[in-house]
Amino acid sequence: MKTLCTKCRKVDDPDNYRDCAERTIMEREAVCFNCAFWMSLTESAYTALPTTAVVDGSVYHIAEEGVTGMSQGFCGRKFVIEFDDGRVVTTTNLWYRGKVPEAFAAEFPNNAVFCK
Repeated sequence: MKTLCTKCRKVDDPDNYRDCAERTIMEREAVCFNCAFWMSLTESAYTALPTTAVVDGSVYHIAEEGVTGMSQGFCGRKFVIEFDDGRVVTTTNLWYRGKVPEAFAAEFPNNAVFCK
């Protein structure tokens, strides 16, 4: 059944998304899949994890090292990330989660920068 998202006002249908956590949120909160995705991250305290970097309004996940090739985020490209708390992390397994929608900007403040 199509519903109007209470967060961003887009129309979406939870029936298009079977067997995923976002569908539960879609039905519970009357939101679209995209908003349910971002809500799932806020509900899991994702931004509090030391492996989450928010740079220029985009969210990145630093995954474990040790995998190779196409199994690595950004195909193994090396990134150096400096967090606001002073930590500097070097990774070859960085994953892009997406650009934070305006409606969720307060929940995902920038907390890091990419070092050159």
